[in-house]
Amino acid sequence: MAGANLGTTTTTTTSTTSTSGVTSASGGSLPSVSPAPGSDAPVPVASPPSSSGDTGNGGGHGPTKVKVETKFVHYEVDVRAGVPGKTKKLRGVHELQMLPSQKNPIAVFMGVSGDGKRAMFLVSSEVTSTFGDVRCGFGDSSCQLVELTPGIPVTFTYGAKDKRYQINVLKLHQVAHSSDGKGRHKDGARRHAASRLADASAR
Repeated sequence: MAGANLGTTTTTTTSTTSTSGVTSASGGSLPSVSPAPGSDAPVPVASPPSSSGDTGNGGGHGPTKVKVETKFVHYEVDVRAGVPGKTKKLRGVHELQMLPSQKNPIAVFMGVSGDGKRAMFLVSSEVTSTFGDVRCGFGDSSCQLVELTPGIPVTFTYGAKDKRYQINVLKLHQVAHSSDGKGRHKDGARRHAASRLADASAR
């Protein structure tokens, strides 16, 4: 379970530019410039970026522009799921979505493994056995968090009557959204559609 990508994560990118053509990374030191041997020419020295955005005292530098972009990252999967032999394709299954439905949760998509190659599902306590290529991410006597490899169907047996439910992971998706909210409407529509398909597969 170590290194697993569970839940939403954030990435932040910071870039600094100056109108004078001098660029410096935050917290870094500016390079020194040495004069040519035997030359009495003055040595140009780059001024560090000003946090207040002023031009300095006679330095001739324009205001420094700092751009900070924060992105929220989560994962989705495309799967074929349902009763063996009658599975349906579900696109954009999002983190914490229950399969086949919220009323009858057999497995819950939790994210991806640390190497980003397998989908991780939290298995219901009703599951009594599992058939297929499955890695156990967490659990002692019974595996509670399983890792499924794309392209290999896995069948879960659950309930008193040993019903069967199959999940075949087709593709993993990393979805990123900027902090200004762009793309959230589209993502919400995909989640709503995926939920409706999941509910339909349980009927």
